[in-house]
Amino acid sequence: MSKIEIIKKRRLTSFGDVVVEGDFYGIKVTNNNGTFHPIYPYALSENDKCHLEEFIEENFEDLISFYKTGNEINFCHHVFGFATEKKRYFKNYWHERGVTIC
Repeated sequence: MSKIEIIKKRRLTSFGDVVVEGDFYGIKVTNNNGTFHPIYPYALSENDKCHLEEFIEENFEDLISFYKTGNEINFCHHVFGFATEKKRYFKNYWHERGVTIC
């Protein structure tokens, strides 16, 4: 059985000589092969965490199918193939809600 949880992650952002620490929200995927922490999808703020939850609920089966391929990027290609406009719309729709996907 596969499971996806939202977890708080830590990031370091570099601006020249200045490094800023911060939190963001990503996912942890657990399945028969173990547990891993993919880069995408993520939300940068706690305010957008609810949209990340919504994204996972709406796309759970596609996410599970995608992560079974061993790939951690190009989720949109997995779902839409070469349909560039559909991928662009999908990414923009979620980006406007604070969720970054690839």
